[in-house]
Amino acid sequence: MDKSKFDSLEAKLTNVKSLLNESEQSFLSGDFFEAPTRLEILVKSLCDELPKLPPKDAKKLGEQLPGLIKSLDTMTIMIKKSVDQNNANNQELIKKAKKAYKTSKMYKSKV
Repeated sequence: MDKSKFDSLEAKLTNVKSLLNESEQSFLSGDFFEAPTRLEILVKSLCDELPKLPPKDAKKLGEQLPGLIKSLDTMTIMIKKSVDQNNANNQELIKKAKKAYKTSKMYKSKV
């Protein structure tokens, strides 16, 4: 494999790390979180190209993947906790709204 192709894939891997880090920091700081579409494109490109590398080059880039996988796992856990918490909060709000509606005069007049 030519050096420029390897360098290109290494640059993509660096970009993926950067985007994951930015996304994780954004999520932790409570900012609106939306996974960058560029991340998905870069990951797909890496997944498509890594198997085509010579073993020596693939091993060199592959050694960096466990850190990316750990970062993705961390993000997955944080997102799941956030979704679960939001669902619990939403269910509580729904219960309160039902109770308030049922105690209102308008509800009692319809029953």
